[in-house]
Amino acid sequence: MDIVYLEKAYICGPTLSSLLNSVIKVGHNVDGLLFGHFDCKSQQVFQDEDSGLISVEEHEAHLTASLCSATCCSFYNSSGELDVDRLKSLLAFREPGLDSMIGWFSYRVEAPLSPSLREGAVSRSLCASAALHTAKQLAAKTPADATATARKRLPPMLMMLISSSSNYHGGATLTLDYSSFKSGA
Repeated sequence: MDIVYLEKAYICGPTLSSLLNSVIKVGHNVDGLLFGHFDCKSQQVFQDEDSGLISVEEHEAHLTASLCSATCCSFYNSSGELDVDRLKSLLAFREPGLDSMIGWFSYRVEAPLSPSLREGAVSRSLCASAALHTAKQLAAKTPADATATARKRLPPMLMMLISSSSNYHGGATLTLDYSSFKSGA
């Protein structure tokens, strides 16, 4: 099976500030969806041995938008299982033709930047759901082994954790930290 490695994730300043502003306005734990696209750059590099040039692929994620749900567990239950109907209703807010969903985020007040078991389960569920969706699309064209083919073609999902703390100057200064993780199907 071909494994897609994600080397870099890019987010421009206005996109990041919009995401951070949307979670701060809510003021409590929330989650939401990340949108963007994946790029694959291929280049020829020399090996140390006499084998000549080899082709190296570099995969990058470009985050272009986000959608804050204003609640926690907006598209999954407390054990991390997806609620497909609620996910579809969130995705209905996006205009057709824009970048696709490439991940999700979770904002937690005064919490460490490491994924919880539930957040890991949500990421795995999103990856499996995306693989199943791609497999159904491929099955219409080539029904034989569509799920395996879909998993080979599917890039990883991103998960961004955002945390805030206001322990400076008596709460007058708000500190935001964020970290991104990837998960595969």
